[in-house]
Amino acid sequence: MSEYETHKVETETGTYYIRILAAEHKTYSRHRRNESTPGEDLNPRVLLSTDPDFEDNLDGDHVKVRGRKYAIEEYLTYNRDRKTWHHESSYRGSFVSAPRGKKVDYMSKTWDVLRGYVDQALAKFAEQYPDFERESIAQLFRYMVSHHQSKAESLRRDARGEDAQAAEWQARLDELK
Repeated sequence: MSEYETHKVETETGTYYIRILAAEHKTYSRHRRNESTPGEDLNPRVLLSTDPDFEDNLDGDHVKVRGRKYAIEEYLTYNRDRKTWHHESSYRGSFVSAPRGKKVDYMSKTWDVLRGYVDQALAKFAEQYPDFERESIAQLFRYMVSHHQSKAESLRRDARGEDAQAAEWQARLDELK
């Protein structure tokens, strides 16, 4: 069972399944005239697939281009300032022929058609789930809270161990007096 809710989006070209993922967090510094100011980008992320189980099942759901079946699975990042989606590169590639699993060449017409399908699905998704940005950022924040709480507990555990070591050495010092 996945911890992520799956959203189903139906378009003229097929059915797509989208999961909202934790946002991408980037920090940077702006340099102007001997001044440096910190900056931060929070970019919402999603996983889009033609497979409702997100398991690269090429025999299952798919889309068609000129009568041929293709499976889509890709991670996408949303630029909130520019209102544009960017695909994250993957080893296998975002688009593969089904059921053979051959990667679709980036320079092919089919790749352009499939990219258009994804753009349509994402536009419909954003229309149906306008709160996706907030949810993605909230997932990032929940992760960061958990991460830092875990780190703090680990440091407290280490500190208790160090206090115990210090007490042992103090006891040995007290014996010398």
